[in-house]
Amino acid sequence: MLKRTNWDDFQPQPFLIVNPDSGNADPRRTIDPFNSMCVRHHWDHNDCILDDHSDINAITVDAVKRGYNLIIAAGGDGTISGVVNGIIGKEAVLGIVLGIVPAGTGNGLAKALRIPLQKDDALSLLSKGHHIAMMDVLEVDGDYAILNVSSGMSARAMAQTSEDSKQALGMLAYLQSLVETMQQLDTYRFQLCIDGQTVSVDACEVIVSNGTLLNDPPSDIYGARADFFDGSMEIQVIKANRLDQYLSLAWELLVQDNHQAESIEIHRGSEYVSIQVEGEQLPLQMDGDLYGHLPAEIHLHTQKIPILLPD
Repeated sequence: MLKRTNWDDFQPQPFLIVNPDSGNADPRRTIDPFNSMCVRHHWDHNDCILDDHSDINAITVDAVKRGYNLIIAAGGDGTISGVVNGIIGKEAVLGIVLGIVPAGTGNGLAKALRIPLQKDDALSLLSKGHHIAMMDVLEVDGDYAILNVSSGMSARAMAQTSEDSKQALGMLAYLQSLVETMQQLDTYRFQLCIDGQTVSVDACEVIVSNGTLLNDPPSDIYGARADFFDGSMEIQVIKANRLDQYLSLAWELLVQDNHQAESIEIHRGSEYVSIQVEGEQLPLQMDGDLYGHLPAEIHLHTQKIPILLPD
């Protein structure tokens, strides 16, 4: 259920966190209009530009302690996830709202939530307000994800992508590793426990999704049809074990909207899912970053993070 709060009841004191590496954009193109907007509205405000040594979680916590109540993430999904962890982590303060200025490569969350992708339009949304909604999040060992947690093919590709390749090629480095991994889609024996119900599956990947990542989606590439506010998560079991099967699955889901595809098995959960794998040490990823290895237990926290959204 989408729980809304009227923007007129909220008195913003914004703090802008800019990731200059997201989208390779000049951070001043975001900071300057942000400052102008805040001065125009007589808002107490501040900003911070991240660098390679920045601890985004600590920066967010410090901003909250200093009294800022609207923490704005200007970056991609990873930047947003870092800010979310600062807002709702162990030192969380009630009443802190998340704002988003999309500045990444994919901007999956912003697209799904229909937040304007142009910086000026996103900032205009912040000044107009619209409404605040309470968004669900996924949690593993005290750390939070907004999009998904998975293990299998994608996480393996991330683990096989070197830091040098990332620096030289950016997103292309990961795509190269993913294509190499897809040449032979190994199948693993996963043990899932979904809200107390045990399931054993043979799959190349298991993905736990918080919500769909496309505008007006029939489904995303893995079939997610949950949204970020419905109190449920979708567990997608990818059974394709050859490249042609995987491409066929993507075609069926994206183009034909065939939710009965043979290469995918869909489960729903409302509380938690634990994932184990037999005879392997598979890496885990959260919102595009590696996060240890299986086994893992993923919990759904409903209506956890207040976020500013358009009507």
